[in-house]
Amino acid sequence: MITLKNNKIKNKKAVSLIVSYVLLIVITLIIAGAVAAWLNFRANIPDQEQCPDGISLVLRDYSCNNTINEIELQVKNKGRFNINGFYLMATNNIDLPPTTSLPRSDLSDPIPGRYDFGTLATPTPLPPEQTESASFIYRQTQPLKKIQIQPFIIKDEKVTLCENIAQITLDDSKGCN
Repeated sequence: MITLKNNKIKNKKAVSLIVSYVLLIVITLIIAGAVAAWLNFRANIPDQEQCPDGISLVLRDYSCNNTINEIELQVKNKGRFNINGFYLMATNNIDLPPTTSLPRSDLSDPIPGRYDFGTLATPTPLPPEQTESASFIYRQTQPLKKIQIQPFIIKDEKVTLCENIAQITLDDSKGCN
């Protein structure tokens, strides 16, 4: 009789232990679900504006003036949409990606490396098949070895960088060193 009571007590303890583990797992899953829902709500990042397909800005030609450390770019809109401007980055190391923003030669743009088509007072987007010249100073990246051009559009007063980035290795014969 005593052994039968001991077995019943042991069985109750075993069931109690299993129930406690099941409750612990259920509570953990509920908390994990609540945290995941909260994080999804908090980190809900709105879709970023993107450039339309068909944006294409090409470097037609460039020339360097070593006496004043200036590079002049001839860019053409080869796409189907207007382009508001571009960012120019440069490097003096052919093996590294361009990371230095070059200032405009007229120093009119407050953001180094940014070129808005038209003038600062009246920016005018570059329409398709049109060409424009842009000049930049490259003192801090002498000799100039590689440049990167990234077009952007402005929509609802927000600048949207386009994904098509052109990296150009400069020819030594053009005198950018």
